[in-house]
Amino acid sequence: MLVQTTSPARRGRSSRIADPFDFQSEPVAPKPVEVVRSSTVFYDRTDLASSVSQRAEKAFLAPLPVKSVGTQVDTDASVIQIWEGRVLSVDLQSEVMSVLLSARIGQVADHTAEIDLQWVADQDRDLVQPGAVFYLTLFKRLRRGSVENAQELRFRRRPAWSRQQIQRIQADAAMIRSKMKARPIAE
Repeated sequence: MLVQTTSPARRGRSSRIADPFDFQSEPVAPKPVEVVRSSTVFYDRTDLASSVSQRAEKAFLAPLPVKSVGTQVDTDASVIQIWEGRVLSVDLQSEVMSVLLSARIGQVADHTAEIDLQWVADQDRDLVQPGAVFYLTLFKRLRRGSVENAQELRFRRRPAWSRQQIQRIQADAAMIRSKMKARPIAE
């Protein structure tokens, strides 16, 4: 790669160098490139070899198949907190959802929050409605020698029954049981 640069050691002079970090080398002329096929490129190395038979060949390999989309498990990650949340309301104009968060780790009081819909995955957008249940995981991981804080927001596909729903179902079942006639016992 050729870079046009002005070196601090050579004030006022602009030079073309092959390595942008090597300020001591002399300007180098670009090497001509000959494209033979769409999958192969030959670099003309006239400075090293004069014959065509000694040209260096670089082949381009076919692209690798894309791996399935999924959560990558990182061994250098540690969970800070897991919250179970319930959507209270959704404002599509400002793209915000109001939620109630309950901590799953430790003794932390429940609290409400507003979460931007940009943090919701596209595959979960249709699940964002009042009453929907989701998990918010906060974790930190070590990546390339530095600590990175991250979060994951996943919606539960099957919402849990609330206490009010269970009580209503039990009351309805009791009413139906009271209206049923007792069957005679066969002897």
